[in-house]
Amino acid sequence: MHDPYRALYLHLPFCVKRCSYCDFATAAVPAESPQIDEYVEDLCLQIRRQSKEGELGGISTVYLGGGTPSHVGMPRLSMLLYTLGLSMRLEPDVECTMEANPESLTSSMVRDIWALGVNRLSIGVQSFDDHVLGILGRAHDAQGAKRAIACARERFENVSVDLMCGIPGQTPASWRTSLAGVLAAGADHVSCYPLSIEEGTPFDDAVLAGAMQLPDA
Repeated sequence: MHDPYRALYLHLPFCVKRCSYCDFATAAVPAESPQIDEYVEDLCLQIRRQSKEGELGGISTVYLGGGTPSHVGMPRLSMLLYTLGLSMRLEPDVECTMEANPESLTSSMVRDIWALGVNRLSIGVQSFDDHVLGILGRAHDAQGAKRAIACARERFENVSVDLMCGIPGQTPASWRTSLAGVLAAGADHVSCYPLSIEEGTPFDDAVLAGAMQLPDA
């Protein structure tokens, strides 16, 4: 007996820049690049094809990850989410999560993706310490992170925030500040990730060259 998919992950592998620790299948591509248009159009084609083949009738959770989905902009997200809405049962009981980064999340985007069926937003904050954010190579600052969470709370009842720990230059006080910042901002869920040095990343190069010392080294 054929069992259709229960979960659907859609990968949007584009970012405004690559962070120093990142080894994901992503690329720093300008938001206006035709490469993103081609990718999203092909993704929509694949969704429609899978729907016609009866594979999306049992989906209970959808996740738009990356990369940085918010980086691709609202016109492309509208196309993608509209295609999803036509191709599967995208009702409120189906958890539909989208990842976003503070530098590309706006109030208008929050309103539009919520109207198109996204009901959970996962924001890549990583830290509320500007010094630590600089070490990580992030494209936003602490104030931008607070603004993004506030924007998300305008529509979403389920807002998750990612934080990182074990970062060179991150003190216990800095970590406590980040946790306090998340609580003050009103996030519903926090995912904490210890830094992992992956082969081939700028962090890996710095550790090998002796230019970076890990907290537990």
